[in-house]
Amino acid sequence: MSASPPADPAPAPSADPAPPTPSPRRWDWKPKVRWFAAEYLIVVLGVLTAVALNAWWQGRQDAASERTYLLQLQADLLETERLVAEADAVMAPVDADGARLVRAFFLPERPPVDSIVAWFSGASRVRDARPVMGTVEALIATGDLALLRNDSLRSAVTAYLDESRKTVRIHDGEVERWVDALLAFRRHLNPAALDEASPSPDRLDSLRQTPLWTLPVGDRRDPFPLDVESLLNDRGAYDEAKQMHLYKGTLRAMRAWMRRDARALREQVDAELNP
Repeated sequence: MSASPPADPAPAPSADPAPPTPSPRRWDWKPKVRWFAAEYLIVVLGVLTAVALNAWWQGRQDAASERTYLLQLQADLLETERLVAEADAVMAPVDADGARLVRAFFLPERPPVDSIVAWFSGASRVRDARPVMGTVEALIATGDLALLRNDSLRSAVTAYLDESRKTVRIHDGEVERWVDALLAFRRHLNPAALDEASPSPDRLDSLRQTPLWTLPVGDRRDPFPLDVESLLNDRGAYDEAKQMHLYKGTLRAMRAWMRRDARALREQVDAELNP
């Protein structure tokens, strides 16, 4: 019986087995995204808060500036109304003198020279009145008109400036034409009588004491006696007196326009200040 070949000896166990090869580690991005989102949110909220605070503060500043402008505009409009009313009160009696002067050409009984001179003296007076435009012009020139939040009020302010400038142009043109008619009519009158009638009695006494006074004290002759009949039959004198009166009528209409426009805008400003 034959013997079996000896079996291979089993390998001896290793004292230090090799560790398994680790798989590649994956990058954990979630914590970093959360950190970035938190930081981004803080920055955005900070910026938005700063913008909101700045807008709030600017809004308060703009509201305060708007109210200041409205109060100034209200004061200017009230002053315009006051000036026009004052001019109307002063001009009413002297405008009546102009009407009397024109009426004298139609009277069957000629008025005395003193009346003609007195009526002309009244007709030769004009009280200037014009709108107070400082605040309106500043609003538009500086661009601060945008501070007025009411669209209709902004439009009204712009229209008021345009209308007031047009009214002033018409007013000044009528004043120039009135002066031309005044000077033309004055040539028909006795300049010596006009010169002496102009100052008050106290002023006249004082002037007579000065070396420059030309009228003699006491009896004197009139170097240019006024012939009332000749004056009131002069078509040129009538036309000039009538023109003076008509031009002053236009001035009265211009003052009425100033008062109307100022009152209309002031009422809008009042409504904005006291809603």
